[in-house]
Amino acid sequence: MRELVATRAGAEADDDARERALRAAGVAVHKFALIRIEDPVDADAARRTLQRLHEYDLALPVSPHAVRGAVALLDRPWPARCAIGVVGPGSAAAVRAALAARGDALPALIQAPAQHADSEGLWPLLLQLRPQGWRGARVLVLRGGPGREWLSDQLRAAGAQVDQLDVYRRAAPPADAATLQRLHALLRLDAAWLLGAAEAARHLAALLGAEGASPVDTLRDRTALATHPRIAEAARRCGFGRVATCAPAVGDIAAALRAL
Repeated sequence: MRELVATRAGAEADDDARERALRAAGVAVHKFALIRIEDPVDADAARRTLQRLHEYDLALPVSPHAVRGAVALLDRPWPARCAIGVVGPGSAAAVRAALAARGDALPALIQAPAQHADSEGLWPLLLQLRPQGWRGARVLVLRGGPGREWLSDQLRAAGAQVDQLDVYRRAAPPADAATLQRLHALLRLDAAWLLGAAEAARHLAALLGAEGASPVDTLRDRTALATHPRIAEAARRCGFGRVATCAPAVGDIAAALRAL
């Protein structure tokens, strides 16, 4: 059985479903979250902004965590006029699940194509969403702190007003004895590390550096599976000696592991 260290901080139900699917595909999964998901610094301010969600033409949650964080802070139905744009299938699934659980109607949901699941893939679809153009439109980016601004820049250049709202907060795992002991136990395995964010690679390097270890020396014989080329580059900078890129779907992860 192939082994995989899953580093994302997903919802428990999501993690369990993915682990079962990977195990059915012949993969042993070890969980080690390299990003902790916490409440936003100012939840009251986020709630006040979300009370005006009906004033926006488009919401852009950057991740499934952003979807769940926003819906948890929203005290009224999702407004029909506010379309939702997402990059990956996980965010799209989170939108459908979160709104269905509340009994809210699903607004227009625009998802980047699977073969181009990034901001560049979503942008042409957003242009199709508003043939009249984006000038004068209002867009709310739902996020967990500063991130890539490419899509926001395109929308601003097209004339939209783009606001940013933190609906959760990303944090590094603590560099305590229990975490470091678990980390070194996983590093002794012949397992690939699945990275779904560049920040996860940076947090891994920071954990190793916290006890004086060299990330490059420690990881040069380890393998990373990155779900985007930018994440792959971060993994290389972190010190992984072997890096492959694959889509985040279970079938793609299993296929990438077989190819290693």
